[in-house]
Amino acid sequence: MNGSKIFTLTAIDSFGCVNSSSVSITEFNSPIVNAGLDTSLCNQPIAVGFNGLPNGGLWSGNKIDNLGLFMPNGIAQDTAIYQYTDGNGCYNEDTLVINVAATVLADAGIDFEKCISETQVPLNGLPLGGYWNHVNINSQIFTVTQSDTLDLVYFYGSGNCINNDTMNLVINPLPIVDPGNDFESCIDHADELLVPSVLAGTWFGNGITNPNGIFNPSSAGSGIHNLNYFFRDSNNCEVTESIQATVYSLPVVIAQIDSVICDLPVNVTLNASPNGGNWIDSNLSLIHI
Repeated sequence: MNGSKIFTLTAIDSFGCVNSSSVSITEFNSPIVNAGLDTSLCNQPIAVGFNGLPNGGLWSGNKIDNLGLFMPNGIAQDTAIYQYTDGNGCYNEDTLVINVAATVLADAGIDFEKCISETQVPLNGLPLGGYWNHVNINSQIFTVTQSDTLDLVYFYGSGNCINNDTMNLVINPLPIVDPGNDFESCIDHADELLVPSVLAGTWFGNGITNPNGIFNPSSAGSGIHNLNYFFRDSNNCEVTESIQATVYSLPVVIAQIDSVICDLPVNVTLNASPNGGNWIDSNLSLIHI
């Protein structure tokens, strides 16, 4: 029955006297109570609030307060009951099953170092499907823009299951090396010793006869040669710097043919090519250039 109804009681006594009395009874439907869908949470101390309908009810059960704040504490299947009494004093309740499971932990990977020359650095956040907290990271690739020391945080999960792990990434600068100045040499000159600003590197290139920095012009030959200096520092960061060595061939000098002159006080002109050279002789004072 739903709604109001009158019930009448009629009685007749032994003398035939009749009397009656009526009572009105109103029946209300029980309120429709909804505690929400059964759910799963992770076993970590992050409180989760539940909202039952209609508003104004109270919660009861293990690990939940009467306002609906549930605190996971151990892997288990817990039951929470949402109880509601309406304005007519009618009561109803609904049950919510909460499965508390082990948390899948985020793993950001091990700490490591890279050089600024490695513009794209792969990361290894696990399980896949999480996200990193840095704007330079896209699809687990860190884009290097400057030398730095970074604490990168990897997040995994959502809601009460979210957790994170941190790894340290060091971006080291490249070593600063000055290989020295460009130079010039004749092909018959002695070996050149190359001295960069930072030692312990390796020289290579045409004419390098010793990787510690010996350049032989004759071995290189005439022309312009790039001499490269490779250096790796304690952070395994590498740099190669270069200088130019210009090696000149010897000039071709032609003196005039052998001549016989008389021992007279007369100047004699000697011819040779190219112009601009000097004659050397013990009788130089007798020779006109």
